[in-house]
Amino acid sequence: MIQIQIEAVMAAKHQQSGQSIKLSELAAATGISRMTLHRALNQKEHNLSINSIDKLCSYFGCDLTDLVKYVPEQKRAA
Repeated sequence: MIQIQIEAVMAAKHQQSGQSIKLSELAAATGISRMTLHRALNQKEHNLSINSIDKLCSYFGCDLTDLVKYVPEQKRAA
């Protein structure tokens, strides 16, 4: 499963700048709707477009690997 790590990147940005980032500020700066960002933060399996991922990487000045994490699904016992 691919997970979007917005919360971790926001925390790192906060640690760097000393200022917290509100979801509404992030939405205004990136052009991504607040609801889309909220879903990406709170739903582990939310689909986020490549365009949105690009905007987030640009805003945070981060690499794709900072924002996106691959978590292998556990094999189910048959």
